Amino acid sequence: MIVDFFLVHKVLIFLINVISVYLFCIIYFNNTKSNISRIFIVMIVLMLFWVDFAFLARVTSDQSSLSMFFLKIAWFVTPIFFLSLYFFTIYLIKESHKYRFLSVAVFLAGTIISILTGLTSLILNNVRHNVNGLEIIYGQGMFLFLISIFFIICSTLYPLIKKYSRISAKKKIKIGYFLIGIFIFYFANIVFNIIFPLFFNVFHLYYFGDYSIIILLIFTTYAITKHELMGIKTLITQTLIVIISIILLVDVFLLSDDIVIQLSKVGVLVTFLYFSRELIKSVKKEKEIVKELKSAYRKINHYIKRLEKGNKNLEKSNQRFKELLEMKNEFLHITSHQLRTPLTAIRGMLSMWYKGDFENLPEKEKKKMIKRILVSADRLNNITNDMLDTMELEGMSLKFKFKSVSIARIIKETIDTLKPNFDKKNIYIKLKINTKVSDAEVEPNYIRQVFMNIIDNACKYTKKGGVSINIEKDDKYIKVIVKDTGAGISKVDQIKIFDKFTRGENAISENASGSGLGLFIAKRIIKEHKGKIKMESEGIGKGSTVKIYLRISNN
Repeated sequence: MIVDFFLVHKVLIFLINVISVYLFCIIYFNNTKSNISRIFIVMIVLMLFWVDFAFLARVTSDQSSLSMFFLKIAWFVTPIFFLSLYFFTIYLIKESHKYRFLSVAVFLAGTIISILTGLTSLILNNVRHNVNGLEIIYGQGMFLFLISIFFIICSTLYPLIKKYSRISAKKKIKIGYFLIGIFIFYFANIVFNIIFPLFFNVFHLYYFGDYSIIILLIFTTYAITKHELMGIKTLITQTLIVIISIILLVDVFLLSDDIVIQLSKVGVLVTFLYFSRELIKSVKKEKEIVKELKSAYRKINHYIKRLEKGNKNLEKSNQRFKELLEMKNEFLHITSHQLRTPLTAIRGMLSMWYKGDFENLPEKEKKKMIKRILVSADRLNNITNDMLDTMELEGMSLKFKFKSVSIARIIKETIDTLKPNFDKKNIYIKLKINTKVSDAEVEPNYIRQVFMNIIDNACKYTKKGGVSINIEKDDKYIKVIVKDTGAGISKVDQIKIFDKFTRGENAISENASGSGLGLFIAKRIIKEHKGKIKMESEGIGKGSTVKIYLRISNN
């Protein structure tokens, strides 16, 4: 069987035109609002000019001037097609803003080389027909044409491959088909339209490069429809049906001579069209179901998120309720134990004073009674202040204004304030400062309160001996060590010593007026400074050591 290549060419051109017009209509009537759709339509139009006029140039073998005219048109639109393919790519990967300068360069290169090709003989000088078909005589600017096309090809592949290499596997599928199509198209054009004719004088295979453009469009269309790159759902199904229908029509009227065979093939064609219609309906129905499922999934997901948010809010409210309940219980505990004792003492002694019971007492006894009232009032004042500080710290209403301060100076001032208490008990207080100590980033008022509390506690719980304070540098911190020779703390009490309303058993016996909030407040203040506080003791009667770490100032 002798193959009529001219007939094959006509059939292929016919198929390419029908498929292209079909793709044009589908995209035009379904989705022309987006830039990527418009560029794709332009690509189809340019492709038809390229392929059809290149074909016409080959079939007008008896008129070289007309062949040259048709070929000029085909080559004129070729750089513009490559240009549209570049812009389609950067819009496809949604990075047009990222390659603005490259886009300008590509546009200039494509436009200039297109004008030179169409209006001058620098690229195409002449054509002639021989037994092998159309032979092209290239001009002196052919090298410039190849460089420009190669630049546009590289400019198209670079952002596409770069994007493809850094996206997820799921998203890679979206542009994978387009990438395959563009590689086949570029390879066929480089081999059959450039290498063969320029280096081997082989012109009769030129049409392989031209016809490879339909492969690019088919792969691009599949990517568009299969993965919704342009929002068209059933185009690939319809396209395949049209292609098969055209092939069957060609087979019926061009490749079959027997009337019986033709009628049987017409029957096959009609049956195929009927089932194709049902297939398209099922595809559309499936698309609608998928759309409804996606919508339902989005709604369910939305309600789940709202429920999760509501659950978190409920958990927060529940936690806040527990905290309020705990605060209420703590307040009742303070009211019934810590506050009631000094209030009862003050009320009892003031009642005796009011009734005149103090008048018969010696002056020395009167002073003792007044001192007891003053001590109880001081205790009540201290407990109230500690409670207010605790509430402010837990409610985060305190405003910390950090600045670079000399810790040594603050401790010296604290020692000067508390020195009379040490002298009254006849115990020592020593301060040792490392010369390399820097300033710390602190809130001066609250840090002063911490050291006042710690040093005062050391004094209260020490009957003999005294308190030693060392200030030294420890990595990124200033380390303050307050060591006393006092009552000490048991191992059990050390675990919970920084909790609210917690006091060691020996501490209660040594100083019954404590609130149990001092160390809790100190720890919270140090925590706000992003520092650390520790308490150590070898046991009851063996003294205690408090270590405080504060961040060194960056200044």
